[in-house]
Amino acid sequence: MGIFDVNKRTANVAVRNETGKVLVKVAIAHKYSDNYKDDHTWTEVKPGETTGADMVVRYHTGTFTTGRDWWQLTIVDEEGGVYISDPNNFRDIFDFVEKSLLSILPELEEACRKAAQNPSSSAKQRSYAAAGEAVARVVDLMLNHAETAGFKQHILRDEDADRTTTFTIRRLPSSGTDSDALLISSHSGDSETRITRLKKDG
Repeated sequence: MGIFDVNKRTANVAVRNETGKVLVKVAIAHKYSDNYKDDHTWTEVKPGETTGADMVVRYHTGTFTTGRDWWQLTIVDEEGGVYISDPNNFRDIFDFVEKSLLSILPELEEACRKAAQNPSSSAKQRSYAAAGEAVARVVDLMLNHAETAGFKQHILRDEDADRTTTFTIRRLPSSGTDSDALLISSHSGDSETRITRLKKDG
């Protein structure tokens, strides 16, 4: 191989839930510069559970590779709270996301409330469907947003190829932001970032 060769790599991603709550939906969006966009959603991640490494992300390595890995996490808990990772507290991104979810959040919270009161399979399915719509909308908005504002940079390296990177959700804030609530662990190293709860009133 020449010194200018680009090595195309893949890695796997899993989620660990240390929040003490059932996470109805957890979604991760990944951008590798302008080359790749990857996303995956997990359903019903229970307290203390680590999911399978079901997400596959694509990236490049090489001496002169200039690309960067950018990540965004979206969570819906069992009460219908919606949370997103927040590396820079970039208010414009939150306004953008909150406005897009304004019509969904009341319906989501109501569906989760009814599922908690009457945990039948149909009530649960409705709450999960509403949560799925919310996370799908956030992922679509973030992946198709031209910038990386709102994404956390965590670079994958040669030694991360074919290994699992784990997103450990340590805590969820009842409101506002928790400064180191998310830990991203790869073979090559760790990163921490904030998680913010979206406002109920948009």
